Amino acid sequence: MPGNTGVDLPADVAIRMSAHPNVIGMKESGGEIAKIGYVVHKTRQSGFQVLAGSAGFLLPSLQVGAVGGVCALANTLGAEVCRLQELHESGDVKEALKLQRRLIAPNAGVTKRFGIAGVKASMEWFGLYGGPLRSPLLPLTESELIELRKIFTEEGFLNP
Repeated sequence: MPGNTGVDLPADVAIRMSAHPNVIGMKESGGEIAKIGYVVHKTRQSGFQVLAGSAGFLLPSLQVGAVGGVCALANTLGAEVCRLQELHESGDVKEALKLQRRLIAPNAGVTKRFGIAGVKASMEWFGLYGGPLRSPLLPLTESELIELRKIFTEEGFLNP
């Protein structure tokens, strides 16, 4: 995850790695759609598979050839993230785009804004077990919980 590690795997390295028999694909979390499309284009014949690393750019990734995603938001809104892929695969561009737009803010809430603590808190709201955070991570404060809940509510995933 380039945002966390500060390391972004260059496209040419991913393409070279795709030739190795033990490497079957990659999760691309940087969000650069042109890079995803380029890697897909250059590795398509080898069966190498590219996965979007975020629900925030899942649809555009699918549109340039990614085969799916490994998305933090799927821990909370798994059915909706899967639905986005189904809409894309069925060719329903209008509904896919509508859903993609609704997923952007909650995705940012559980990744860039609140991270693991946001994922775990939001899971609880949907009847899932988020569980305790590992040290040194801290749970969200009351004001952060309110802010994150507002994001999910504004996009229609939670009732007010």
